[in-house]
Amino acid sequence: MITNIVSFLVIGVFVFWYGVSICNQVPRWRKLIRRIINFDICSLVPIWTFFAPNPGRSDLYLLYRDRDPEGHVSSWRQVMPMRRRSWWKMWAPRRRIGKGIVDVSANFTKDVNYLPHNPVSKKFVLGFPYLLLLNYVSCKPVSFHAEMRQFALAKVNGYGTEEDPEVVFLSAFHMIKPITP
Repeated sequence: MITNIVSFLVIGVFVFWYGVSICNQVPRWRKLIRRIINFDICSLVPIWTFFAPNPGRSDLYLLYRDRDPEGHVSSWRQVMPMRRRSWWKMWAPRRRIGKGIVDVSANFTKDVNYLPHNPVSKKFVLGFPYLLLLNYVSCKPVSFHAEMRQFALAKVNGYGTEEDPEVVFLSAFHMIKPITP
């Protein structure tokens, strides 16, 4: 008797979850379930927008450069995405780094009032996305005698365009400690 009740409750929860997930895919129905989604702190209700309503129309690049004690600055270097091996298309765990950079970069580009030459708030600098990118570029090889590092996010509109990259985020210079052998 109790197992039947538990079974019905579990099935009911999954049917409810499925229904809310389906409603969340249709913009008109999303208004009906807004209160439920507001309580979804674990993000259990998915939304699959894939390419719509705002498809990606640009490529995002993570760049970094170093500065030595005399103030000389190196040229910008791109964090190169990991290449896939042609014989193993389905499994590429190192591609997660590129995906992580793209996902975290959304936090830097969503604020339309941000200008790359304006200072960034301390709260933003101490946020997870900023510290994650700073840590990642800080682990890259250091130029000879460099003591500071800066990173930037640059956007290029589409593949094969002749436009110059647009800097969408520019960090301050941060102290780095070169790894000595």
